[in-house]
Amino acid sequence: MAETRRGFTLWHVVATLPWIVAVLVARSRIGDNSFLWHVTAGRVQSSAGSVLTTDPFSFSLNGEAWRTQSWLADVGYGWLDDLMGLSFVPWLRFGASLLLFVVVAAIAWRASSSVAAVATVSFLTALLAVPYLNPRPVIFSYVLLGIVVLVEDAPRLRWIHPLVFYVWAGLHGSWVIGALYLSLSVLKRREYTRIRAEAPWIALATLVTAHGWGVVEYLLAFQQNSAALSLITEWAPPDLLSVARLPFTVGILVMLLAGTTGAISRREMGFAIPIILFGLSSSRSVLPAFLMLVPTLAVGFRGFSISRFGHPLRGVRVIVAAILILPLLLPVTGGLDENRFPAALTERTEGRRVFHDDVVGGYVI
Repeated sequence: MAETRRGFTLWHVVATLPWIVAVLVARSRIGDNSFLWHVTAGRVQSSAGSVLTTDPFSFSLNGEAWRTQSWLADVGYGWLDDLMGLSFVPWLRFGASLLLFVVVAAIAWRASSSVAAVATVSFLTALLAVPYLNPRPVIFSYVLLGIVVLVEDAPRLRWIHPLVFYVWAGLHGSWVIGALYLSLSVLKRREYTRIRAEAPWIALATLVTAHGWGVVEYLLAFQQNSAALSLITEWAPPDLLSVARLPFTVGILVMLLAGTTGAISRREMGFAIPIILFGLSSSRSVLPAFLMLVPTLAVGFRGFSISRFGHPLRGVRVIVAAILILPLLLPVTGGLDENRFPAALTERTEGRRVFHDDVVGGYVI
């Protein structure tokens, strides 16, 4: 049932807090080496007029079979860098972050019709998303996954799914997570006829991109190298008690409590369990899992009495204005993190191949 209270409340203030995260993320330094090589890969592919299928960068594996799963983002990065240098990065991070938070708020509102639930879920999402909002192509995946979740609850808009997956398959290999979500949704709703009516179009959309069947091949190759993932921090199981993962832990606890009180149905809990397990599989999976759980989480918060703080408050407009303006007045710390990337080294080794660790790699490329 929609809330009927009028006037601005505490929850309207909380709902604007993700804006602070979007602004601060955009104004921070570039410290992610895995983003930088995408810029050069985009230039290489634009010059060649085709996507990369062999490794043009490595010393030891140069020429070996290798695909740029994010070719569409790469080309965009290369074009933007030629146009305005890396100054495009803050705008990219800000736009993607803000769009993600708006989509999450729309999902939560559609599921709960509660300002309190929307504000709480949006706030938790913003806190959880901070470590994930780097300029890697995967940042687009979070937005697209959110759109898939939003559209899934609006049957008249489901024709958009193939278009979303067409773009997603060119931006990042995590399109398979969206396919997982749709599969679980079909099972939850028992809408099995959709498998025949929609699945072929979505599959076709992912296979007609530049890599063709390659979008499946690199996922299979990734799975075959699963043993190597244990050596990468972001693929290790998440520490649920850490500050960075605490919003996910809170979300799980809320859903479990709401499930015991009946606020969340058994069918909905059955839908949520495999998604929770997916989130527990690795640190990298936490945010995508949380996004898939937003509708359930919003219903869970609606089931609690958090709306008792929803009476109108004076001065809320001033507080909201301060939240929207003050972050823009903080010092800008953008640009490359010079303590992380060896600018002096690359000047001395221009044109020569060098051995380096993974941090330096993206910058050298």
